This record gives sequence, C-alpha cells and structure tokens, in this order.
Amino acid sequence: MAEWAQMRVALLDPDVAALKRYEEARREKELGRLQALRCGRHADWLRQRGRGEKDRSSTTLGEYAAMILHTWKMGQRRVVSRNVMNKGLIENLPDDCCIEVLCLVGGNEVQPVRVGSPQLVAIMQTKINRQQLKGKAALTGRPEHRYDAALMDPHTAAELDPEEIVKLRDGLLAAHH
Repeated sequence: MAEWAQMRVALLDPDVAALKRYEEARREKELGRLQALRCGRHADWLRQRGRGEKDRSSTTLGEYAAMILHTWKMGQRRVVSRNVMNKGLIENLPDDCCIEVLCLVGGNEVQPVRVGSPQLVAIMQTKINRQQLKGKAALTGRPEHRYDAALMDPHTAAELDPEEIVKLRDGLLAAHH
C-alpha cells in the first residue's frame, strides 16, 4: 500500500522529474532485492535499463498504466508498444485479431499507429489462421479444428509427419484433461 501511495504522489506531482525519481528509487529497491536473491543477471539487466542502455519506451518495471497516466497529466506525448484489436491497422489481416503495434500516448488517448507490408501480413496471417482454428475448436468443441491448427503449424510440420502430429495432439489433450 505504501508503494502505491508513493507512486500516486509522483504521478500527481507537477514536476516532470518526479516520476523519474520514483522509478529510480523503485529500481534501486528492486536491485537490492535481486542482489539479496543472488540474481546477478537480472540485476545487471536492471542496471543497464537504468543507465538508458536499453529501450526506455516504457517505465523500468513495466508500469504502463502509471506511465500513461503521468503522460496525460503532464500534457506530454510518448510512444509505447501495446496490444490492440486490428480494426484496419494492418491491412489484409482480420479486424478481430489482436496485434502489437506502436501507440502514441497523449491528449488523453492512446492512438495505435497504422503499419503494414505484404511480407508482414504473409507471416502474421498463417499464425492468425491457426489461432482462429484454435478459437473455433474451443467455442464449438469440434476436434477437427484442433487437428487442422496443429497440422498448419510450420515448425511442427517441419519436424513431424501428419500422423505423428495427430498422435502428439491427442497425447497433449489427454495429458491436459
């Protein structure tokens, strides 16, 4: 609860650097925790992020909501990567599929940026087709959709013949239930 109160104070502070100070204090606390747990690799990663050696498009510890609220409160603009419904952002992909795109945060809204290329669509469409088949299988209970989705997976198809894929799928379902 105390941590939320500290973050709230930083969000409401008119000083633009307040959120940065909060993030730095939180990062130092997390570094201490990671070092106590002997998680050196994670601590090194967190130190690099703090020095700006990695992409800083989000807050250090993934607090997107806090960062977005701070951006709105301070009247700033920022670019973040978000998962959104397609709704025409990537042409030739179904509108009802979820995609990850860059979004512009500002003016009390999060606006996805339209992207796309024929190569991107070709790669993504095969994944979306499998996801849609899995969804149909879950909603209808029809097992052929599960098999079709498994048979369409390029990695699985490169390693196994169709009979082995069906056997693997049956084994996974049996183990899950």
